[in-house]
Amino acid sequence: MYKINSTADNILHALRGLNRLGIEDIAEDVQGVDTPNMSTKREEMFKAAEEYYKLLDSAEKASNPEKLQELKDKLDSITELYSDDVAYYAFMKQERLTRGL
Repeated sequence: MYKINSTADNILHALRGLNRLGIEDIAEDVQGVDTPNMSTKREEMFKAAEEYYKLLDSAEKASNPEKLQELKDKLDSITELYSDDVAYYAFMKQERLTRGL
């Protein structure tokens, strides 16, 4: 991993070394991006979708009304996070409606 120190010589040396790296290497090694081929927002959306589907499956199987309401509240909170992305929001809502939740 390249570390840029405060002195001008060290900065120039580090920048010269960066010339040999690809954009993914810079994103991962210098900027600390875990998956440089995916934006942070997209990665968050992916993880939220995984959680959403797990909650949908759990809610379908829930027999306790209190547990079902708790799961529905969690589904609502995930859906609200992405209400600015209309297509994603609509898809999540439709999945829920399809399952009767």
